[in-house]
Amino acid sequence: MACGTGIEGCEEFEGSLLKECLKDPRKTWRSYLIKINNDGHLIWEKTGSFTFPGEENDEDIPSTASEWIFETKKGNFASVVDLGFGLGLEILTDN
Repeated sequence: MACGTGIEGCEEFEGSLLKECLKDPRKTWRSYLIKINNDGHLIWEKTGSFTFPGEENDEDIPSTASEWIFETKKGNFASVVDLGFGLGLEILTDN
C-alpha cells in the first residue's frame, strides 16, 4: 500500500488562513509505504521521500508523495511519486 501526506500549497489563502498554512509542517510531501503478507502481517514499511544518489540531507530532498505502487517483473516494488517538479520512480527492495 502507498499513501502520501502534505498540502498542495498556501498560495490560495489570505490573512490568518495564510499564516496558519505557512506554519503547517505538512507543506513538504512525504510517502508512507507498507508491504503486508496475505495474513495482514507487516513485512516492511518505509517513510520518507524520493531521493537521488548523493543526496545526504533534508535540504536536498524534494517534496514527494507516493501516488501508485506496483510489483516489477523482478519481484521488487516500484513507487510512482509525485515530485514538486514532476514524476519520479523509486524502486524498493525487501533489504
